[in-house]
Amino acid sequence: VKPSKIKPIKDKTKKGFLGIFKGSSQKDKDAKKESAEELKKRKMSNKEIAKELKKLEKEQKRIEKEQKKEAATKKKEEEKKKKEEEKKKKEEEDDENGE
Repeated sequence: VKPSKIKPIKDKTKKGFLGIFKGSSQKDKDAKKESAEELKKRKMSNKEIAKELKKLEKEQKRIEKEQKKEAATKKKEEEKKKKEEEKKKKEEEDDENGE
């Protein structure tokens, strides 16, 4: 290989090399903040944990009720549609038989 064919490697200097890791310090700070928040959550007293649990249980029950209501309304709508279709079919049959 001729020396003219070899391309110089760009930014082998310290600045160029360290530029690769530029954004990592901010990521480390964010990770430290998150871990501190997690530690605070872990240090919650039993009373606070019980309160959070109750809140979550209430929320879960509310969501389940909403889902049941939605399912019931869908069933009712489907039943209405079926009844209407049956009525239409009966009317058509009566019209055909009456003629």
